[in-house]
This record gives sequence, C-alpha cells and structure tokens, in this order.
Amino acid sequence: SRSYAAEGLGRADSFHDLPDHISVELEFMAYLCTREGAAWIEADSDTAAARTEKQASFLHDHLLQWLPAFRSRLLQEARLPFYRDIAHLTYLFSFCDHQMLQALARRQQKSSKGRSA
Repeated sequence: SRSYAAEGLGRADSFHDLPDHISVELEFMAYLCTREGAAWIEADSDTAAARTEKQASFLHDHLLQWLPAFRSRLLQEARLPFYRDIAHLTYLFSFCDHQMLQALARRQQKSSKGRSA
C-alpha cells in the first residue's frame, strides 16, 4: 500500500496475506502511534501533529471503510463469542480513536495557527 511505502515500510517475504488484512492495518496504526509518541517525547509538536493527522486519515480512508461490514458479518456468522466480541471491540475502539484523533488534529491546527500569528 502507498501508506506503508510512504513510511518506508515494506512487506516481509514470509508474509503471504493481503496488505489490507486487519492484522496489517492494525499493526500499521500501532506503528504510527509509536512514531507519534516518539515525536512528543522529543518535543517535536509539528511531527507529532503530522502523525496524528496520518492516523486519522488512515483510519478514515482504510480501516473504517470496511471494518463496519466486517464487524457485522462476524457478529452474524462467528460461532465463538470471542470473535464476535473482538470484532465489536475493534470496531468501537477504531471509531472512537478516529473521533479523538480528528478532535486532536483540529486542536493542534488551531494551536499552530496561534503560534504563527
């Protein structure tokens, strides 16, 4: 995916699933979160803000495009409660995370505009 390549990431030869497999997309989100955290530790608020925006964008453009249908299907077809529960939890967390990231990105944009004025 272009999102992964833009971060300098590639697919390991041993990985044979699709690049949009849920495990890959969630791992990429974890990567972005880690990079954002590192930027905050280094007091690099511009990079941290860019990472926040990238997370919100990836959630909106990728995960949240298909995760609601995936959740619905698992809720209907999964035989074990664990899979229904984890699908529901993943969807709820992703949806709430997206809302929080959007709000944080707006706040960071306002803050950076205030500093440049």
